[in-house]
Amino acid sequence: MDAATAGLIGAAIGMSGTVVTPLVNNWLSRREKRREIRKTTYSEAFRLLGRLLMSEDFEERKDLAMQILTQVSEIQVVGSNETSQAFFRLAQIANRVLLNNSKLPDSYGSALSDFIGAVQRDLGMASKKKRLRFKL
Repeated sequence: MDAATAGLIGAAIGMSGTVVTPLVNNWLSRREKRREIRKTTYSEAFRLLGRLLMSEDFEERKDLAMQILTQVSEIQVVGSNETSQAFFRLAQIANRVLLNNSKLPDSYGSALSDFIGAVQRDLGMASKKKRLRFKL
């Protein structure tokens, strides 16, 4: 390989790095921005669900149930399908509680656990249990 060919190859590599780097940085920043939007939306959902759990006042629960139903559409826009479905199940339970003026059923706890797991997976925070094996 002569010097001119080596120079052309080096220039091509340098130019490709210059072109690719801003594209990768842009993609990473958009991805992080979407993640932040999801975190904010999920935080609001958890806040509403927590208030619903603690509320004893029927009018407050009615207001919270309506806010939770509104939150369903926001989560459908920014969240994964699994997260949207899990939160929708929670919203259905909240709506039934409102209509029947009753306490939260036992199924609320399992639906809440499903939603928490879906959020953790969606945000990449799910714990992956690694089994350590030791030889004695």
